[in-house]
Amino acid sequence: MKDPIITKIQRETGASYEQLAFLMEVFAGAANLYGIIRIDDLYGIYQDIERQNFDYPGISLEQFAKFSNNVDSVDNRFVVIDQRVFNKFITNSGQKLEFPLLVNKEIVEEEFKSKDIWHMYRDICEFSHKFYLTPPDLRDFADPEVSAEDRAFRNCLSKLKIDGLTLNKIGGLITDDRSGLQYITARVTLMYQLSPGNLDAASSELRQIANFFEMDFGKYTFDQVDALMKKSLCDKPCWGLGGYTCVELLGINKDDIVVDDHGLDEEDDPLAFILDAERLPDYVKDEEDRKLVVKYLKRLKRSKAANSDGCYSLSDFVQMLNSSPADQEKTVSRVAYPKRLLDKTMKKRYGDAGFEGEKLDFLHQLFQAAINLYGVITLQKLIEIYKKLQVKNNYPEVSDQEFAKFAELVRREQVPYYVFEQHELFRSRENADFARILVNEDVLGPAGHLLDGVYNIYWSEYVKEYWIPDDLLAFTSPQLAKEKQNLLAYLTKLGCPNGEKVSPESKRLAQKIVDYLVWSGNVMHDDFEPVVEKNFSQLLDNGKREVNDKIKKQLAQRIHNYESNRHAYMLKGWKDSDLQEHPELDGETIEKYRVMTLIADLINPDRAAD
Repeated sequence: MKDPIITKIQRETGASYEQLAFLMEVFAGAANLYGIIRIDDLYGIYQDIERQNFDYPGISLEQFAKFSNNVDSVDNRFVVIDQRVFNKFITNSGQKLEFPLLVNKEIVEEEFKSKDIWHMYRDICEFSHKFYLTPPDLRDFADPEVSAEDRAFRNCLSKLKIDGLTLNKIGGLITDDRSGLQYITARVTLMYQLSPGNLDAASSELRQIANFFEMDFGKYTFDQVDALMKKSLCDKPCWGLGGYTCVELLGINKDDIVVDDHGLDEEDDPLAFILDAERLPDYVKDEEDRKLVVKYLKRLKRSKAANSDGCYSLSDFVQMLNSSPADQEKTVSRVAYPKRLLDKTMKKRYGDAGFEGEKLDFLHQLFQAAINLYGVITLQKLIEIYKKLQVKNNYPEVSDQEFAKFAELVRREQVPYYVFEQHELFRSRENADFARILVNEDVLGPAGHLLDGVYNIYWSEYVKEYWIPDDLLAFTSPQLAKEKQNLLAYLTKLGCPNGEKVSPESKRLAQKIVDYLVWSGNVMHDDFEPVVEKNFSQLLDNGKREVNDKIKKQLAQRIHNYESNRHAYMLKGWKDSDLQEHPELDGETIEKYRVMTLIADLINPDRAAD
């Protein structure tokens, strides 16, 4: 007799009993591999695997989500927590969750509060940057095997004592009904998996437990137990690394974990060559790659990551490559901008400041063109571009002080952009006339993400320098207005049944989709894919249509027409095709990615061969 809950899930999803059993294994594997993951993110990984693994049945996001609603009632290997539990913690800090979270059972068994789980999820996302491992089959992680290192660590723990009892015999440690051995194994593993591959986090947890319970190590030392523990953790998926192990991503070699050292022995580390510029020629064959690695090694030597004796670890190098100037800045989630003034008032203010006629018109056009092309740009950079183009295009003479004065005035005018002072966007910065920041109004995002795009573009390091057109004033009109309008018209038509007039609802949904697509494309923000999918589904329902290959092809073509011809804000005005033709333009983001890839190839030669 089938479980009534299984029958309910079958009815809601339309899936067979075999498909549900298959998905339970997938969910169990994902919970073990990622710890906490949003259901729609897991669905994206599922789709990637499905393209390569023919055992994976095709399933829609809607079915996937419905399956998650009740499945943990019949499978105790994981828990699915409704997004509404966490949305109460999201005020002005971000977009509300659209999908529930899949949570590893170990987290739930520790009886963490929902707010703690939410913070864990945020930390995991921050540590891993959602760079998730995509394995050939998630089911391989559903019921992990016990390794030889696990057995050695547990065997050692079984001989330690608390109050005269060995850990495998003492139960109820703290508020847990597991044995002391099970409790300690679970705790140290959890501390490691929640970190960005930090084995010392597990060591700290082990030491705290040992001190608190006055653990008797018998013939062992703490260092010996610690070394066995680290060896057992090395090959386990680390949630803070997106499911990768610290061996795979950080290059830690478990054979180098010895009793006399709490981690990696730098002198014997076979990967130390990566941190030695003099020995790089022996390992990095390509000259350009060698120069790139040396460049960032020199930066590391000057950074705080280097110890006073000049020693530093591979993890220091990886951490530096993953860092950016944004990590050190204190930003804001909302901004107070001065009230815009009436045109009549502004005309008088411009006149009092000596701005009129040709020069006033020119400055309005120049500022408008700059934000149309670059999205976000400092006044100082705009002045530099102006000076490079002024003679060639016979632009009016404008002094630096006139630029500063106009920027101060135009921020109060009713124009489709903003001129922010430094302190309005950065809490710790002081204002400066030429450091004002021009921001196109289409860069501002939806509620909870208002300034995300501003910061993404401001700190963008995909290219080294700005693209400068022959005449900046050629961009006084918004980019690709025609392509954008064609996309809007096509979507609006999809929302109308054949032969019927365009409805206000179709217009609203189509406009919302286009706005999200344009904004997320401009600022490289992918958190709104579920929002777009939801609105697109509603649009098709409104038009009494279903997705087919023809609609997919037509929509993809229109989006491609828009994207391929766009001068990208994140690329400082360059087109994506320009970067493919001119690799010398690559900025630090691309360079750091190349170095990370190079390190991964050196650590795992088989990966490079593939």
